[in-house]
Amino acid sequence: MTKAVEAPVAEQETVTGPRPGEWVITVFMLAFFAAAYLIAQDYPFRAALFPQMVSVLGFLLSVFRLIGLVRDTVRGRRAPVPAPAVAAAPTATVEKPAAAPAGAAVPAAGTGAAAVSADADPDADPDGETVGAVAVPAELELVDDDREDDASMEYVFASAGGRAWLEALSWIVAFFVAFFTLGAFLSVPLFALLYLRFSGRTSWLSAVIYAVVTGVLIYVAFRELVYIPLPTGYLPFMQF
Repeated sequence: MTKAVEAPVAEQETVTGPRPGEWVITVFMLAFFAAAYLIAQDYPFRAALFPQMVSVLGFLLSVFRLIGLVRDTVRGRRAPVPAPAVAAAPTATVEKPAAAPAGAAVPAAGTGAAAVSADADPDADPDGETVGAVAVPAELELVDDDREDDASMEYVFASAGGRAWLEALSWIVAFFVAFFTLGAFLSVPLFALLYLRFSGRTSWLSAVIYAVVTGVLIYVAFRELVYIPLPTGYLPFMQF
């Protein structure tokens, strides 16, 4: 019978810190919410209430995130990383035959005990004990219970490459540029449509439905219900 034995695996510690993209996005959001609060100072009291509340909340969250980045940079986050498994070479356990008594007849080659041993299970001896080769896997897959959820946000931010950070930052910049040039009522549904279709890889039907619903909700909420002025952009037909 074949047995698999686990080779000892050593763990090593690596020190990781925040990626540059985390700093860029955090500082950008901090400056954005600060600028939004200052711009809202020129609005009437009722119109300035909502953007001031949102900007203060966003500013505080950005400050907390910035403090966390500084702490992670100073202290470092130490996480055990398993080293590659090193397996020993396969070994075989061979049963040493008992010495024949003096004067006993020795069976001829291919007959008697030799023939029986050829037909018998090579992994079992007459007493029922297991002998034979022991298979050792060349690689062992280790599963850490603390890291089972690879789809968590922490894992995504830690494993995202430079291209992913650049794409995310480009989408953010494009949204705010369109927000103030095209206006909120046009840029929000347009951004939702383009982002879901080209970045989220959703179908055109789902992206269009989401964009239309988002545009209608924003218009009804901010234009008809609470009447909070939003940027209307520089397009003549959007000046209302």
